[in-house]
Amino acid sequence: MPSLRSPVPGLSLLGFLQRILCYCEGKDLPNISFLRLLNLNRSEWPYILVGTLASLINGSGHPIFCIFFSKIIALFGINDPAIIKQESDMYCIAFAIVGVVSFFTYFLQGFMFGRSGEVLTMRLRHMAFKAMLGQDIAWFDDKKNNTGALTTRLSMEASQIQTATGSRLGLLAQNLGSMGLSILIAFVFGWEMSLLVLAMSPVLVITGLLETRALTGFANRDKKELQQAGKIAIEAVDNIRTVVSLTRERTFENNYTESLLKPFRNSQHKAQIYGLCFALSQSFIFFAYAASFRFGAYLIQVGRMNFEEVMLVFVILTYGAVSVGQTLSFAPDYAKAKSAASHLFALFDREPAIDSYSHHGLKPGNCQGNLELRQVSFNYPSRPDVPVLQELTLRISSGQTVAFVGSSGCGKSTSIQLLQRFYDPLQGTVLFDNIDLKCLNVQWLRSQIGIVSQEPVLFDCSISENIAYGDNSRVVSMEEIQQAAKAANIHSFIEELPEKYNTKVGDKGTQLSGGQKQRIAIARALIRSPKLLLLDEATSALDNESEKVVQQALDQARKGRTCIMIAHRLSTVQNADVIIVMKNGQIIEYGNHQQLLSKRGAYYQLVNAQTIT
Repeated sequence: MPSLRSPVPGLSLLGFLQRILCYCEGKDLPNISFLRLLNLNRSEWPYILVGTLASLINGSGHPIFCIFFSKIIALFGINDPAIIKQESDMYCIAFAIVGVVSFFTYFLQGFMFGRSGEVLTMRLRHMAFKAMLGQDIAWFDDKKNNTGALTTRLSMEASQIQTATGSRLGLLAQNLGSMGLSILIAFVFGWEMSLLVLAMSPVLVITGLLETRALTGFANRDKKELQQAGKIAIEAVDNIRTVVSLTRERTFENNYTESLLKPFRNSQHKAQIYGLCFALSQSFIFFAYAASFRFGAYLIQVGRMNFEEVMLVFVILTYGAVSVGQTLSFAPDYAKAKSAASHLFALFDREPAIDSYSHHGLKPGNCQGNLELRQVSFNYPSRPDVPVLQELTLRISSGQTVAFVGSSGCGKSTSIQLLQRFYDPLQGTVLFDNIDLKCLNVQWLRSQIGIVSQEPVLFDCSISENIAYGDNSRVVSMEEIQQAAKAANIHSFIEELPEKYNTKVGDKGTQLSGGQKQRIAIARALIRSPKLLLLDEATSALDNESEKVVQQALDQARKGRTCIMIAHRLSTVQNADVIIVMKNGQIIEYGNHQQLLSKRGAYYQLVNAQTIT
């Protein structure tokens, strides 16, 4: 039996650019390469391959157009109208052919990359949701992983990653192909002028890098603030009845507005930085124009190039510069995508201490329901300085009904959570049929446990579906559902309903009373035939009449199985085989109802106070 042992004014341009380069992603976030992101899209490689080939063909269409364009411009300088007519007809046909080919290749580029991008988005959302469900409970205790933040990340981050893949990837391949072919053709027709233009290209690259680094830093900061805004919005909408009844609409409105102020200020600051970097990259193109025309005129003067060649090199490299600018214009989207990828892959790479998806661990064929806690000490990870359980030792035999009583915060609910292996103890061991819980398969362990909480969560579906939800490992027959309902003392009520077991319970069971919801929760727990039944204040929120009905259902449900209950009311615990009185994470008394009354100790005082809290 139980026992216990003890733009900034005054800042130089160089300093301003250095400050921009200091913006970086979160300290705890991995630096995700673009290849790792594309690796998730490897199953769609046929689509990406065809789309890339189509993009390269589309990219080559523009240099070919530049060749035709320079030749037809030079053609108009000839004084023979017949030659102009004949040659122009030929080039016009060539333009038409390029247009027809472009129609098909652009279709392939858009379709192939669009499809692969949507598949990647769907896969990332599935992986993110699965990773969230697989995390241990301690991860959800962290304020950074609240409901609003997680739902915001789930909806936004996968779609943000697509902005750097999918159709944008096709445009990137198209621009790279265009720039590569443009440079090759330019060197063939005028290598001196091409070298001059290419010598000025590093400036474009540097300004583009500054722009990308600055926007990446801002994307990470904005993400955290927007997650806070999402949390406030979800809390307000999810609890709208409480908000309206307390007339707190204005409070949530102000909180939501305040949470958006920081992203707004960041956006204003970002606009200045982005404007400076974008101005540097775009204005430099005109300096390149001036130098190119002046040097081209010199080459014509000395006889190294003719008018047609100068026009070709100038037009083709000018379009190449435009392609560079178009590629760099993706910097804001790429910055957001890189930030989103860092957050998602940090979630994917995290290995939970208790992995509910794991297939490892023992799955005993015969389960008795014996429980034991040996010298268990525990603190919640979110509150490491607050001891909850202190060297707790407890043994519960199969078929026993054990009740935990005591003041709030004494460790009653924590003990139940350790038995479910929501957490692992800091010290000591929790045993199930003399086997350490850490050695058991997590899913098997929890399949042996049924729980009825103070406020059961019902889903917006029918009564039969809510009861069958207790065992998702198989298809539950209607006969089993009715048997479980009878055992929970709810069958007769369901039969009186117009749609009987097909009756919708509403969102969170709003169409049912508290006692009716509790009895459906009991039936849901019984449908899996658990060896261990946990009752966490299952009747504390009910009126006296509903409590009697639910208590009858609980008395029926706990027959033939180990039962642990946490209760506030004397009527609930007085029939328990063993009553354990806890205080500050320690057991101060134990025994049955009569034994504890005769001791005239802590339990006796609780009874005299007419409440067990």
